[in-house]
Amino acid sequence: MSGRPQGRILEATIAASLFAAAPSLLYTLRRDGVLGATQYGLRGTRAIAMLVPPGRPNVIVGAATHFGISAAFGQALGRFLPLRRSPLWGAAAGAAMGLIGVGIIGRRFPAIRGLPFGRQIADNVAFGIIFAVVADRPTGQPMKTRPVETLEPSPSTLP
Repeated sequence: MSGRPQGRILEATIAASLFAAAPSLLYTLRRDGVLGATQYGLRGTRAIAMLVPPGRPNVIVGAATHFGISAAFGQALGRFLPLRRSPLWGAAAGAAMGLIGVGIIGRRFPAIRGLPFGRQIADNVAFGIIFAVVADRPTGQPMKTRPVETLEPSPSTLP
């Protein structure tokens, strides 16, 4: 058990959920353009809806299902991911999640099986890394910012 605060786990899960699709979407964007990347993202979201009844492709059900899976995986990572070298362990956990979720469970569903396997694994690895980086970022040091009233240029910087 890691002892991570629940707030940190939630923040890390949200960040990972929002940004973990970057590898596959950026690859698809480069290869197929904006329209191709949009279609790929929608196809993947609809495909995950196949995992829950009634088992039909649907963007809304897919997004909700993906959120549920991400929340569960985030909780598991938050509890069991080692604090030392957590991004490395997060990558390994993401790869394992991808192999189980996409490679074993997902292969029984044609819509999921039709998605590019390598890109799906890359997204799962990204989830684990992003989760670890956000969850285990240093704390206790305030950001170095200046108060609003000092944002005006100082006389020494004026021409």
